[in-house]
Amino acid sequence: MDLHRMALFRGLNNDEISDLLVYFEQKQYATTDKIVSAGDPGGGLFLIVSGKINVKVGGKVIVTLEPGEVFGEVSLLDEQPRTATIFALTDVMLMNLSREAFARMKNDEAAISMQLVTNIALILCHRIRSANEVIVEELRQARGLERQAKKGVLNRLRQALNAA
Repeated sequence: MDLHRMALFRGLNNDEISDLLVYFEQKQYATTDKIVSAGDPGGGLFLIVSGKINVKVGGKVIVTLEPGEVFGEVSLLDEQPRTATIFALTDVMLMNLSREAFARMKNDEAAISMQLVTNIALILCHRIRSANEVIVEELRQARGLERQAKKGVLNRLRQALNAA
């Protein structure tokens, strides 16, 4: 897998990526394994090397992530409990950057880790923009349904008044 093409490592050269990878731990999960649960203490970021995972919030799959994508970046940065439950959709290989390893990385590789943090911020920006688009579309649909409902109620009232 070409690590340069992954958003997490954008702007880093081979040597810099190699320097960062020593802080990651490889983990493997089988299809249907629960990787993390919403509410669990945040334990760091995961990079998907192979396979696919489902992200569930409130029991609903909100997105499927594939190789090169990350999850857990929020809990890595804010040290709050996890906001989603993650299941392996297929057999998956992940690279985990624990909070402790991240702290060591920031001390040992300050300049390179700054680029990593910048990349995480860009990933979060993309996700926020995508979520905003979904919210705006759902609001448009809700407003359309609201207008239809009001017209229906007004038409029934008119019919009731005309019948009386």
